[in-house]
Amino acid sequence: MHGAQSAQVRAVWHCEDVLAQLWASGAFDDAKSIVDTVVLTDVGAVRRALAAVSDLSAEEARRLVSQHLAPAGTDLHSFTPPDFHPHPPSFLPHVTHPATRLWALAVHRLWPRLSFRTAPPPATPAMPSHPSPTLPSAPSAQAPRGDPVHNSGGEGGGDSGPVPRMQQQEKRGGGGGEAADSGVVVQGGSLLALPHAPVIVPGERFREMYYWDSYWVIRGLLVSGMLDSALAAVRNLLHLARAHGHVPNGSRAYYLNRSQPPLLSHMVRAVHAALLDACAQGEQAKQGGQGRAAVAGEEGPADAADGPAGTGRGEQAERLVREALPVLVREHEFWTQAPHGIAVYHPPSARTFHLSRYYAMWTRPRPESFPQDTETAALALQRSRHHLRHVHHSCPAASPPAALLERAALFRELATVAESGWDFSSRWMRDPKDLTSSHPSSVLPADLNALLFHLERTIAALAHSLLSTPSPRPPATPAATAEGPEGVAISDMSLAELAARFAELAERRREAMDVMMWREGVGAEGGGHGGGGEAGREEGRGGGGVREGRWRDVWVEPRGMGGADGAAAAQCGSHCEWVAVQRPLASSTCASTEGSSPAPSEDVYASDYFPLCCGLVPAGDPRIDLVVASLQSSSLLLPAGVATSTRFTGQQWDYPNVWPPLHHAICDGLLLTASPHAVSLARQLAHRFLASARAAFERTGAMHEKYDGRHRGAVGGGGEYNPQVGFGWTNGAVLSLLDLFGYEEP
Repeated sequence: MHGAQSAQVRAVWHCEDVLAQLWASGAFDDAKSIVDTVVLTDVGAVRRALAAVSDLSAEEARRLVSQHLAPAGTDLHSFTPPDFHPHPPSFLPHVTHPATRLWALAVHRLWPRLSFRTAPPPATPAMPSHPSPTLPSAPSAQAPRGDPVHNSGGEGGGDSGPVPRMQQQEKRGGGGGEAADSGVVVQGGSLLALPHAPVIVPGERFREMYYWDSYWVIRGLLVSGMLDSALAAVRNLLHLARAHGHVPNGSRAYYLNRSQPPLLSHMVRAVHAALLDACAQGEQAKQGGQGRAAVAGEEGPADAADGPAGTGRGEQAERLVREALPVLVREHEFWTQAPHGIAVYHPPSARTFHLSRYYAMWTRPRPESFPQDTETAALALQRSRHHLRHVHHSCPAASPPAALLERAALFRELATVAESGWDFSSRWMRDPKDLTSSHPSSVLPADLNALLFHLERTIAALAHSLLSTPSPRPPATPAATAEGPEGVAISDMSLAELAARFAELAERRREAMDVMMWREGVGAEGGGHGGGGEAGREEGRGGGGVREGRWRDVWVEPRGMGGADGAAAAQCGSHCEWVAVQRPLASSTCASTEGSSPAPSEDVYASDYFPLCCGLVPAGDPRIDLVVASLQSSSLLLPAGVATSTRFTGQQWDYPNVWPPLHHAICDGLLLTASPHAVSLARQLAHRFLASARAAFERTGAMHEKYDGRHRGAVGGGGEYNPQVGFGWTNGAVLSLLDLFGYEEP
């Protein structure tokens, strides 16, 4: 099934009527299981079969569906990474406690159970020189559950944890981690083919590669000594960016309408540094071997420890930079041009700044969450009618165009929340009790802009690194017409110009974030959501108490449209003038009602401290102590880790859930400051989380997607789907924290 047929298959999964029929049939218990199936016959036969589904029982519907659709998970094949070893050399040398080491090895041995391969994709299409305002319209994402398989893991071997239900055709790959050029993918599905193996998935219902998950997977792979697998992960993301103009949310067609937090620069830097370290170690080993051989009167071994298939790690490092640099420039363009990038007027400083937001290219229900989104839209319509009755004492019929506009605007906001990775959270809601009030396109997120600061710094650093190569030259562009910042062709920019340009962009963003997002004060950190900078710093001066500081998201609205609803703002679009405003206030249940700590004067989110891991505050900056003081008094620090927020809503990206990637990012950021106080806090927090993750593993036999921060060993809850196990980013975060901080508590 190729070309037009594949496009027709995607169109089937974007059709609300088809999804509604299949969901109503009772043949599926998860909407993502529908869009992850593989069409076995032609699309016309599928449509004809679906016409009869509504008249059948659930069992009859399942039989009919099985004649035309292969189950979710049959489009990936199991793949054992060639660089996986059950007992990796030099594995966590500082972790010596027997029980902790057994657990660490059990986590390490989960990698093969999460590793798969796909067929090679067709030739990569040329990257558009100008991003279209309507990117590929495919739905968004969430994922179905597979069959959990629990085995015991330990020092003696064996795996532990669940695997997605996929074709279990175990195959150890050849050198280089390239996917075999054979029909390993069942055609007709939503899976995007990737050229490099392994493809590491989170687990259970998440049967595809995810953008921001991959960073923590890579951190764990590097601890496991699986450098080739880490390189394959980065190169797959680079491939997706070249093919689609941005890194999609995940490797499914219905994820192409949105991205995820842009951590690609973090991944490139992590793998590049690991390649250089391996090169240095190889050179040392080679010199040592030659020295010993000279004493014995023999020649030393050629290319000892110098990378796979005789390829030097140093050469791989340079190739990675040349491959990644133009893609990172394109990634920057995606996130800084409209509709993601907007100019915002900041009233306290009377200045205009350019910052970025999340903004999905989708105005229908997310196919993988079709029933949840349609239910949310129905609830929004019901509340809108109730409001009209209350205001007008009657219920005037809403004009169909207006109702459709409001519905489309809501669906865009729901998909945009998914692009943020925080789906769902009070962070994006005007009323934290009401999911229909989610409006992330009206938020300039502190963590997103910190990630873009890191991206800009990385582009500058990589361009500068190529200047020192023997024959510095600009890297090949993804397409002949690919353009850099402000329409300058990359091939026309010298490496020195590229480095200088992006260093300047990074400093501009740092200044904008300092003025608009930095909050500094005594105790409650004075300053409103629209203030900041010097105005924010002035508040609280002269009083007692401990000075604190952190970054905050900034809410915006179209200028001159105060209080505009979602539909009106959507009509305004990305070409409006925007202005920073106070966040809409609404009361809700705070963390204190759950028996934790005193309610904060305003909501606090783990994202307020994420900029630390992006290098926004250099070592020695006096603000480090302010951030540490703020974190310690924030009510986020729970017995089992750093909570996502201080607000209890029942949403999964709120209190009391502890998400491994956020916890790791905060610990990593504190460590990067090199402040003894911050490093000490990082170690304490790392050990809290490790103790909880290990206790949960010992109790359940699995690694979990999220945890409950109130109790050691408790699993997190809330959200659109059942809690998942596996779990890619948790495994990576745990291995990385063990490597950075150790953990010896029995």
